[in-house]
Amino acid sequence: MDLVYTDHALKQMRERRVSETEVRLTVGQPDDQRPSREGRTIAEKDFPAGAERRYTVRVVYIRRMETP
Repeated sequence: MDLVYTDHALKQMRERRVSETEVRLTVGQPDDQRPSREGRTIAEKDFPAGAERRYTVRVVYIRRMETP
């Protein structure tokens, strides 16, 4: 799956210390997914953050048809 990141997304990822691997896992294997406005999809995935803590990554994306 090819992902294209907007400048805004890259800025948010840096600020929140979210890796491209976490984004790919969230889009590819979400724990929760729902439609959003204007054809967007919201995907969420929980990741471990220590013995008893977790953090949730939320990705908002638009799926586009691949061109041959």
